[in-house]
Amino acid sequence: MILDFTSNLEKYKSLSPNLEKGINHLLKNDYSQKEAGRYEVFENEIFVLVNKYKTKSVEDCKLEAHKRFIDIQIMIKGNEKIGYTLLNNQIPSVEYSDENDVMFFDSEYDLFSLNENMFTLFFPYDIHMPGIVNQKAEDITKIVMKVKYDLD
Repeated sequence: MILDFTSNLEKYKSLSPNLEKGINHLLKNDYSQKEAGRYEVFENEIFVLVNKYKTKSVEDCKLEAHKRFIDIQIMIKGNEKIGYTLLNNQIPSVEYSDENDVMFFDSEYDLFSLNENMFTLFFPYDIHMPGIVNQKAEDITKIVMKVKYDLD
C-alpha cells in the first residue's frame, strides 16, 4: 500500500508499465467533474470508476482484496477512514469472484485517513476497507483507477 499526496502521483509511474500508462492518463484527464460511473481507458487493462457516496459506519463496510487489478484511489471531495491490513494467509469470508475481481475478509485491520488531494495505491496483497466515516458522515467524490496487475 502507498499513501501520498496527489501532487506526487507521477513519482510512482516507474513501478510498472501499466501503472505508467494509467498515471499518465490520470495526469492528462480530469475526472473530478464527471458523472459517477465506469470509464474505459485501455480495454481489459485500465478503467476508471468515478464514485460518489456517503461515508458509512465501519459495521456497514467490508474488507476486500483483488487478484487482477491494482487500485489507485484518489480523494477529490471529502475524507474517509480506510481499514487496511496485508494479505497474509487469511481465509476469505466470501470466496473470490473472478467476474468482479474481489474477495471479502473478516480480519483485524488498522485505520488511516484519506483526505482531499491524497491518493492510495492498493496492490493485490493489500486488504482494504474504504468508505468509513471519519468524524461525521459526509459526501465523498473519489476516483478509483483499476490497473491490471503486471508486477510478476
